Amino acid sequence: MGTLKGFLNPKKIENIKFVVSNRFVDDDGNPLEWELRALSAKESELLQTECMIKKASGRRGVSSLDLDAALYTKKMMAKCVVKPDLNEIDIQDAYGVSCAEDVLGNMLTSGEYTALSNKLLDVNDFNEIFEDEVKEAKN
Repeated sequence: MGTLKGFLNPKKIENIKFVVSNRFVDDDGNPLEWELRALSAKESELLQTECMIKKASGRRGVSSLDLDAALYTKKMMAKCVVKPDLNEIDIQDAYGVSCAEDVLGNMLTSGEYTALSNKLLDVNDFNEIFEDEVKEAKN
């Protein structure tokens, strides 16, 4: 019974704070912390479904679906950023976009975007999986 209880009551995944850039500061000049969260597997699956593109193939006209990885990354990042709220109209207007997925591309430099992306890979445990695969491949 003790084992089942552990599966029914997992530890809560806490949001993390992360300074993406020293360019975003409060009134005292201190860097602003962003709040990031992990996606559930179900949320990720729904995003993947939204990001599927039809790909024509072969002579028979049969098509298949492929994941648009760039679109998935944009949507995943927007869903994982809790603070700042990328869905706020003011922030979208300030960066000349009309949806949360496009804010980060206009808001951040390419290096900042990469740093945030890498941090979100950590938050969502993707880097841990990749490291395990590298270790397994070396053996």
